[in-house]
Amino acid sequence: MSLDYLDSPDLRITQLDKLASLQETLANPEAAAVIKLLAACLVGEYLRLINRPITYLPPVLAYLRVFPAIQQELLMPKREELTVLGDEICQGNQFSEQGYIDYINGAIKDFLLADLFESAVEAHNLLMPIHQFKRDYKAQSAVRYSCALRALVLVPHGVVF
Repeated sequence: MSLDYLDSPDLRITQLDKLASLQETLANPEAAAVIKLLAACLVGEYLRLINRPITYLPPVLAYLRVFPAIQQELLMPKREELTVLGDEICQGNQFSEQGYIDYINGAIKDFLLADLFESAVEAHNLLMPIHQFKRDYKAQSAVRYSCALRALVLVPHGVVF
């Protein structure tokens, strides 16, 4: 669906936001999480294409551990096609470091709702380069602690992941 807006990053991300919201409404948190991961990856890739990269974001290959089919969904326009549009694109709050973080955190929340703990840990790992670059040790420990705590709470109750 978002491929219809390949050369319009703002509309593409808006459509993905709507689709993720619909999946949450339909009580399908796993699908919502995957859509949010795709949106996060697209944000990073579009920013690279328009020469506004956030250099410490993980590369596309890092997403494969949690979303193996991402390369099929991650079609991008040519840099020249976006350059023509200049400052008219990627102006929303989503196209920032905080927008990226919000998408990943949303995916983590949805993975946890779906009891997909390994996927939540892998999504957390996508945030680690940001925390490491900023030397934010508190955020790094919070990422590790939240996943470990969730695992400790569920394993004694017979939930194996």
